[in-house]
Amino acid sequence: MLKNPYINALFVGAYIIIIVFIMNSFSSLAITSTIFMPMLMLSMLVLSVAIMGFLFVSKPLQIFMEGHKSEAIVFFGKTLGMFACFIVVLLLFSFLKSPKPVVPPTVASSSEVGIGERCGGNMMNAPVCGVGAHCAPVSGSRLPLGDVGGVCVKD
Repeated sequence: MLKNPYINALFVGAYIIIIVFIMNSFSSLAITSTIFMPMLMLSMLVLSVAIMGFLFVSKPLQIFMEGHKSEAIVFFGKTLGMFACFIVVLLLFSFLKSPKPVVPPTVASSSEVGIGERCGGNMMNAPVCGVGAHCAPVSGSRLPLGDVGGVCVKD
């Protein structure tokens, strides 16, 4: 494994893919909302840094220590270059497989409310005032109307 920089880079890519699949499986577990998730994330980070350091640096460092500086740089460059190719392939794949853009809902899908009821606000499908009324800030409120909405009042 360590003697071929291209194989090292492929192992790095495979490791990343495996970790992503593992992390996606954890997203449905109850552990995500507990103190154990940050502990797990930090542990995964430390493990990943150790593995990546081993795969990227150990053989070039060994070659460098043996006095073959240019060979060490070439070996590291090949590993890094192959990994960069892996990233480009992932980017191309993500652009080709990206989901269609979500069309924002129209105002027509918002619910219509009457005078004295809450309206507007920074949310999808915010309630809108009916004909003959408009959305006004709640009296005494210092909050911006667009963020929190208001109350429907007669025109």
